Formats: sequence, C-alpha cells, structure tokens
Amino acid sequence: MNSLNDVLALNPEQFHVRWHEIDNVVRRLSSSQEQVHAWQQICEALNKSTDQIHSLKGHPFFRLGTLLLLDDGDEHKGLTYFELAYKEDQKYAELKKNGIRPEERAAYRLLAIVKDFFAYLRSKKPTDWESALLLSNNRTVLIPILLTVYDLSVVHALDMPGFTVLDFQRLIKDDMCRRFAGENYFCAQDLLEMFTLQGQHLDKNNGRYPLGRAVVGLIGGVLEAIWLDRLPGLRKVTLGQLLRVAHERGVLQPNSKLAALSSLLCFMRNHLHPGLDAQRLKYFIDMNVAKGCKVALDIAISDLLRAP
Repeated sequence: MNSLNDVLALNPEQFHVRWHEIDNVVRRLSSSQEQVHAWQQICEALNKSTDQIHSLKGHPFFRLGTLLLLDDGDEHKGLTYFELAYKEDQKYAELKKNGIRPEERAAYRLLAIVKDFFAYLRSKKPTDWESALLLSNNRTVLIPILLTVYDLSVVHALDMPGFTVLDFQRLIKDDMCRRFAGENYFCAQDLLEMFTLQGQHLDKNNGRYPLGRAVVGLIGGVLEAIWLDRLPGLRKVTLGQLLRVAHERGVLQPNSKLAALSSLLCFMRNHLHPGLDAQRLKYFIDMNVAKGCKVALDIAISDLLRAP
C-alpha cells in the first residue's frame, strides 16, 4: 500500500492484520492534521464492518490519542481517545476470551502513567512551579518525554538498561545518599525482573499492585537522594520540597526533561498513600506503572550523568 486511498480501498475486516502497513502509510502524510484526518477516515470505514471483532477501533483510537496529545492545546482530547481505545480493548477481551487482560494493553498502560498526573498538574496553583509544565512552550518537552516513558516501559524487564555502582559514584558525591540510592535502585530493578520471570515465588495476580507501589516508592527514594546530594544543607524535607527549592535556586527549569520527569516521579511517589489510592476507580499503580517510573528515573539519571 502506498497511499491512504489504497488503505480505504481495503475491506475493513483486513485492517486488523495490516496495522503495521497502515501505520507506515499514515506516518508518511506530511502533517499531523492530515494524519488525524486519515485515522478518522479509517474509524469511519471500520464503523461499516458488520463483524464485531473487525469493527473494533482500539488501534486507530490510540493513534488519534497520541497525535492529539502532541499537537492539541490541552490533553483532554488525547486522553478521551485513549479511554475510547481502552473500552475497545475491553470489548476485544470479552469477544476473544484469549486471556490477555485489557489492562495489559497499550491504552490502559499509558493512561495509568499519565491521566492522573495531568489532573495533578491541573490542580496546582498558577504560582506553583509545576503548573508551568503545562504552558505551551513547556508542553513541547513534557508530552514527548511522557510518551517516551510509555514507549520504553513496554520493553522486557531483562532488556531494560540499568546503571552500575560506578555510575552512582559519579552521580552522587555524598556517601550516605549514594548508599541509599544504590540500595533502592538495585532492589527496584530486582523486583521488576523477578516479577517478569517465570517460576518466581511471587503471587503475580494479587501482587501486581502492592509490588508496583513498593517499586515506585523505591524509585522515588532514589530521586530524593539525588536531589539531597545536589542541594546540600537540606535534610528533613520531602521530595516535593526539594524540587521546589531546586526550582527557586534555578537548578530545575520547567522547560527541561529533568523537571518533567522529577514532577512525574514525585507525583507517583506521593500518591501511594491508602487514602489517595482509595479514591482511584481505575488506572491503578501496578507493575507496568512501576516500569514506567523506572524508565523515567533512568532517563533522568542519564541526563544528569551527561551534564557538565
């Protein structure tokens, strides 16, 4: 297939086995507006299918969500399409009964990482530094890095990059902060790998949520140790307070990847409390979210190690 017309000439029931080719055709269109329109036309074509399975629009809804999240002035339209994609995944699971949970598919995984985080940023006062992450010039950094965190979170745990003791010696000068950060980091990495491997003595069905919260807590501790090392004189403070001081001192700028990643990890770590967890009706912190937090931390550490 070379053009959108070629795609639309197909029987819609063929779309589901040719998504890779269709993705390539749409990706070659010259503007995001054209790509949005193309996916909308593909959805319209799927509406004409009489087959319940082949009429599902999870894939094009997910693509529309990504495009609108990147290009729209706010995140609401993009999130709406991701939620529509998740509903399609639920229908697919009911029809196929193939054992793949809709919570393991793309839409839910992305929503679990970003949806409540956006609501958290929207709840901030205009004077709070984190609210600036949503300004148009800073969104061009925030949104791509959030999508990158999601993309890399689907990598197998054994294939995820990691750091060594020597890396932490370069990263953190204070001995106590380095010890704490290293212990937390390698324990989080071990838990993610153990959860992925077969034959481990873990209750994966019931453990995916408490283990996820445990890993997020460990990862948040690593970030806190990193900022304590960079802000000498501060000790009995929270991660959120550290980030606020870092911003006040000009160390943390809202237009940077480090600011976006630090805010995301601070939000995740602070929302592990039972009272806050009880307010969630869906998109819970699980091991997929924990992997996303590990990715966010790894990107932040990489940037800090490259800094002069």
